[in-house]
Order: sequence, then structure tokens, then C-alpha cells
Amino acid sequence: MIIYSNLEVCPSAWQDINNGLLLNPQNEELMYAPTIAKDGSGGSYGFCWQLGNVDGHRRVGHSGGINGFRVYMGRCLDDQVTIILLSNIEMEDMDPVVEGLE
Repeated sequence: MIIYSNLEVCPSAWQDINNGLLLNPQNEELMYAPTIAKDGSGGSYGFCWQLGNVDGHRRVGHSGGINGFRVYMGRCLDDQVTIILLSNIEMEDMDPVVEGLE
């Protein structure tokens, strides 16, 4: 599945997620639950989300890019804060920018 979006649609989509209009709360929590392999390894990745913690607040995020574009979408789940970064500058890693915002 490919999702095309823009800066007008992204904020309203995240509001719909925060308000439980796209997923019920139980399914949303499953999306952010750690994936554990049979051997017990893993635990830092949910369903398409990198899982983390910032100053005791749960954070999920996902980044990617292609042909000179980069994107990062992250959420601070406990605070209902969403960060969306779009870049048309070829960056190898957006983590320093994201960490600067957190």
C-alpha cells in the first residue's frame, strides 16, 4: 500500500488517530507493542514503528526516503504530540534533527 500525503492532510490524519477515529484504542496500542522474536530478541520495533523513550515519555517514529527526499514521522504517545519532518535535502540520517527537537 502506498499513501500519498501533503502538509494539509498529515495534521488532520494524526488528529483523527489521536481522537480514535481511525483505530480503536486497543488496536492502536497493539501497533505500538514491541515485536519479540521466538528467541526473545527484538523489542525495539512495533508494527512499522521504531519504539523509544524520551525523558520517560513513550515515543514512536518511522523515517525513510528516496531520490533526494527524506521524511520522519514521530509521535510522543503520552503527550499526543506529533512531529513530521519533510526534507528535499539528501540527508543520510535525520536522527540528529529529530533528537534536537525532542
